[in-house]
Amino acid sequence: KSCGKTCSTQTFSLHYWTHTTEDYQALLKGICSCSGLRQHARFTDVSFRVVQNRIRHLARNCLAVIDGAADGLALGEDLAMDGFESFTRSQYFPNNISILVGCHSDYLYGAVHTLLRRKGRMTASQREHRCRIDVYWRPPADALRSDCALLLADHAPLIDSASRLRPLTLWSDRHPQYPLALQMVPALTAALAQGRLLHRRVSSRASRTTVNPLFPVNSGGLVLFPAVPFSSKQMHYSQFSIFLCDQNLVKTTVPFSRPFTKLLRRSARFQDKQVVDF
Repeated sequence: KSCGKTCSTQTFSLHYWTHTTEDYQALLKGICSCSGLRQHARFTDVSFRVVQNRIRHLARNCLAVIDGAADGLALGEDLAMDGFESFTRSQYFPNNISILVGCHSDYLYGAVHTLLRRKGRMTASQREHRCRIDVYWRPPADALRSDCALLLADHAPLIDSASRLRPLTLWSDRHPQYPLALQMVPALTAALAQGRLLHRRVSSRASRTTVNPLFPVNSGGLVLFPAVPFSSKQMHYSQFSIFLCDQNLVKTTVPFSRPFTKLLRRSARFQDKQVVDF
């Protein structure tokens, strides 16, 4: 109404501007069960490009669903943040995927993908090849810090409002970039100074059992990274959007112990003051 244009009922359909009707529910299950795109295409008797196209359709709708579910979201739990290192395309382009997870609900609040410079032990030829890459492209030295600050800044209003009701704790490992990233977000810096937000760090070498505050990060990561091929640049952002929607809004149980119903999960995420303790 505001733009003065009208749309048909087909405009917002998942099947809009497609020549064939595909089963998106089967596609969702295939992606979240680590099925390859070509394997899914062979199973459904369609081409590889059709599967790619439908994944993009589904990803855009998943982002809309996630955005709609985030409206009015109230934080009622502590948070855990950690990162997983992988590589994009080749080992000369390592990356770090940092995720922010609810400690009680296992809700994936957000993630950020950071490209890094290759480090560690290398042969002389490998070091020479890295130098050739550096001539054309080299990530900033503070890329991880800036991206973690961006992730925290996106959720700063949510954390700030929740910390005014009760003190919140942000758990992380002892990575030196996390405190620096917190200092780059004024709202969180003020919350830390006032004691409304606590940043507690756990050794990354500690066993990630259910008593470890960082266990929810591993619980989500162990499901996320087999399902989303971050080692391949192609399509992984779309697949991550689909996985995020499935993990947060579709799945009713989590693996690796602590089973609970979707009702309890939603109450842990959306109630203002109550924290559900599993």
